[in-house]
Amino acid sequence: MRFLLPGRLLAPAALVAAVLVAGLAAADDKPATPLGTWMQQHFSHPILDGNVDFAKMQQDFQLLASKAPSADYANWQGLAGAGATAAGNKDLAGVKKSCKPCHDAYKKKYIAEFPTKPFP
Repeated sequence: MRFLLPGRLLAPAALVAAVLVAGLAAADDKPATPLGTWMQQHFSHPILDGNVDFAKMQQDFQLLASKAPSADYANWQGLAGAGATAAGNKDLAGVKKSCKPCHDAYKKKYIAEFPTKPFP
């Protein structure tokens, strides 16, 4: 029985490793729009690299807030403004938390409506 234990632990460890590698690959996927490319460069990469310049990130969120694509994106400014506030407070958890509601509300719609729209 003692010899079986490492083998039993190996399978779950391999599964965890596979999930982590898949997650990293997804983080490096090519964005679907110029806005996605810009967001990856200005938000995702600095956060993942641990090289966050909060003042720059605050400015980037403010720029993003000013660029709502149409009136159909009514909460765009407020959602991006929440990111700007979090960045201004040097609150990385708040910055990350501010992204999800906007992505949930608008990402698929934006990709469908503006696949090639330049940003900024």
